[in-house]
Amino acid sequence: MEEHKVRAVLHFLENSDKPMTDYANSLVEVVEELMGSYDQLDHKWRDGDKFLELMFHDGCFLLEIMRIFVEDDYGDYADNDPIFGLDGFFKFNVVIFEDTLKIENQVPLLVLNKLVAVEKGMTQDQSTEYINDLVVNFFIGVKAFVFEVDDRTDLGSNTFMHMMALGWKCMVGDFDFHLQDGQVNMCSAKAFNSDAKVELDVSEKNSLIGFAFDEEKGILNLPLINIYDCTESLLLNLIAFEHLHTGVSHHVSSYVYYINGLIQSIEDLNLLRRKLTISSDKNADEIVRLIHKVNHDMGFVPKFTLFHVINPLNEYYDKRTRKWEKRFRKWRSNFREMYFDSPWSLIALLAAALLLVLTVLQTVYAILSYYKPADDTLQTHHL
Repeated sequence: MEEHKVRAVLHFLENSDKPMTDYANSLVEVVEELMGSYDQLDHKWRDGDKFLELMFHDGCFLLEIMRIFVEDDYGDYADNDPIFGLDGFFKFNVVIFEDTLKIENQVPLLVLNKLVAVEKGMTQDQSTEYINDLVVNFFIGVKAFVFEVDDRTDLGSNTFMHMMALGWKCMVGDFDFHLQDGQVNMCSAKAFNSDAKVELDVSEKNSLIGFAFDEEKGILNLPLINIYDCTESLLLNLIAFEHLHTGVSHHVSSYVYYINGLIQSIEDLNLLRRKLTISSDKNADEIVRLIHKVNHDMGFVPKFTLFHVINPLNEYYDKRTRKWEKRFRKWRSNFREMYFDSPWSLIALLAAALLLVLTVLQTVYAILSYYKPADDTLQTHHL
């Protein structure tokens, strides 16, 4: 890819009509901050000039790729360009995008902000807002988001660590939560719906805050979930982002665990599809396998954040399904204590049962004998 990055740099500089020194000076101002963004930075990149060259090449490459996809403008790239041309881009865009998703490939968004600020003569806040909007539109264009992103007012000019951090924020939204300890127990969507009569409905909020349970109405609200080709890669890298960064809540990890619990079979998936809470071109087997694989690869959720939905939902389920079960257990216990507490109680029970059977048989024979003479008389009169 390095060869193609050089070509991206040349096109970026030519189109921006700004000297290379302006961009270099802008990046020099934040070189220490950029280096600090990387954990265990390899020794060969400790050289400031070499590191800044890497940042500049990667930054230009990302800007060129995202702009081509978002703006559908291939600029002065040749049609047969293997990466940036029309043919090459549609051939390799999925591969390139999945590379941009990998947590180990992230480039600090500060690099892009600095480049755009120089290129367009923007303030730092303006360039940050521009980059945030560009990244979100790029994610939407390549169908990356699991949820529809329809509100970006909370992004504004906030600075994000990298593209994955921005994608994570879009999926999570303004999620207010309270962590608590406890075991997470889940029933399938079919069990909730058929056994406890829990209604499944699409939430109006297209983010994790859309998960909610109305105890009074017995309605479980779920945001519309989109599953695309790159969904597996996106979720796994978002989970890695949550597990690797101190202070980041485990919303996406909790979401994957939650959905995996709801979708335990194809019947569960079909139910959610009928309720319009899942959208995908994939077949049912592929979707179920994808969700189970992501959940399995995740391992565990150290900080589960959806107890506010699961706890009342499970309590509702217990009340609706265990009422008659509890009564049955009580009757069975009383029956056992009354008739199986001693041998004499058992003998008395068997004797009573035998007497009841004999009484029923005697009644049946009496009824048959009553009607039989009448039938004989009728037959004789007819002859």
